[in-house]
Amino acid sequence: MGILQQNCNTNNILTENGFKYKPRSVTGDLKNCFEKCIDLGLYCAWIAVNTDTRRVLIYVEYDCGGEVARYTTNLLHLWKDSEKAFFEELDEYVTDRLEYYRE
Repeated sequence: MGILQQNCNTNNILTENGFKYKPRSVTGDLKNCFEKCIDLGLYCAWIAVNTDTRRVLIYVEYDCGGEVARYTTNLLHLWKDSEKAFFEELDEYVTDRLEYYRE
């Protein structure tokens, strides 16, 4: 899927990959998170990550609005231990969940 772009050895791998800090996720389910919208053609997927709790929310909606699916998980890797491992796990999780929605 590629939410983790190549050559990301900066201190803030989230913002380098298009995530923006938000006080609440688009659904309101996560507080103090980093969020990114991915255009999937017919669908849009919102990826929200709370690095403190390791909680991840994927919210898929039609491009014109309206919920299609919602997925949540807690990642195994801790952000503070390894940003790279955290995001590799995040990338794998997001890729697996969004495979069906790609055109």
